[in-house]
Amino acid sequence: KITRNPKNFLVCIMDGHGSDGHAVSEYTASTLPSSIAQHIQHAFDNDENTIIPTVHVVTAIQRAFLEVNEQVCRNQQHLLSGTTATVALRLDNHLYVASAGDTLMVVVAYSKSKQTAEIIHTSQRDTPNLEKEQERIQKEGGIIITANPQSPTKRVVIPYLTQDKSERMNLSLAVSRSIGDGLAKRFGVIAEPTVTAIPLHDYSTNKKDGDDDDVEFFCIAATDGLLDKISPEQLV
Repeated sequence: KITRNPKNFLVCIMDGHGSDGHAVSEYTASTLPSSIAQHIQHAFDNDENTIIPTVHVVTAIQRAFLEVNEQVCRNQQHLLSGTTATVALRLDNHLYVASAGDTLMVVVAYSKSKQTAEIIHTSQRDTPNLEKEQERIQKEGGIIITANPQSPTKRVVIPYLTQDKSERMNLSLAVSRSIGDGLAKRFGVIAEPTVTAIPLHDYSTNKKDGDDDDVEFFCIAATDGLLDKISPEQLV
């Protein structure tokens, strides 16, 4: 049931943080794509329809994120390290954008005849600055601070004991969703991604199946290091 459409694609970006953030991001990059594929295939195998409903694909992607997070959090060395994960998956006439963290995915529709590029979607950057994210964290007992009075950026405080348990320390996290960060999961930081299903035929001259030789769709993936300097519009 999964078509071999040559226009289908998967774009992923991970940005690690913490002392072992590089290891978490590398592990996530190597396992999340296959986990997504497996969960989507399972959804296809258990659905009698020729075309799987978008809600089932969304659920499959969410389950893949949670699965990889669970695997990462089993490693005690990763309790204070994690990674963002942002994914764009095209399946035929839909594009699915999933994100946990503050890395950004910009989806662009380019018209070859008009030579114009239009941003049709930007993923949510999951930070404690967002009201709903802040509410969830505080409901779970998390503390949110503004680390720098001159900056509006808020952070989640993660208390922990040193390895010899002789001293209590605090770590601050700038994201409200991530893969890994095992200790932060106790304070409302979650791995479940926000997922958006974009019907591509809405942006195509061919409204039936979104397959249009004039309109091409592409994605730009960027981390906070770039986004602090350049806006999505400047990227396009």
